[in-house]
Amino acid sequence: MKGYKESSPRDRQAAAGERKKLALEKFRKHAADPALDQRLTQRAETRAERTALRDAATFQRDQKNARDAKLTQEAAELATQAAEKKRAEQAAQEAERARAEKSAAEHQTAAQVAHEAERKAARDIRYAARKARGRR
Repeated sequence: MKGYKESSPRDRQAAAGERKKLALEKFRKHAADPALDQRLTQRAETRAERTALRDAATFQRDQKNARDAKLTQEAAELATQAAEKKRAEQAAQEAERARAEKSAAEHQTAAQVAHEAERKAARDIRYAARKARGRR
């Protein structure tokens, strides 16, 4: 009893043809709808508006990025100039410190030489006095 509930190939083919006709009628009805043109036009307009807004936002973002890049470059140049000025000031201070140290070292050397000369003179005086005592 296998064929009891099965339809014949001809019935299946007729049913498929009927389904195709219904689908085609549905498509034609939808394509002939006057509101469809209005909806498609409205979609195109909103798409154009979104595109224009997106382009404007991109343009503004690009301008902002360009301004930011310019400001960053100016800040970097100012920082470089400040660093160079600071290095020059430090070099000048280092040179001044070196001159001061050299001057202090020269002064200390001169003081040591004078002190040694005084000690030698005092020693010579003591030596001469000892010699003078011994000759008497």
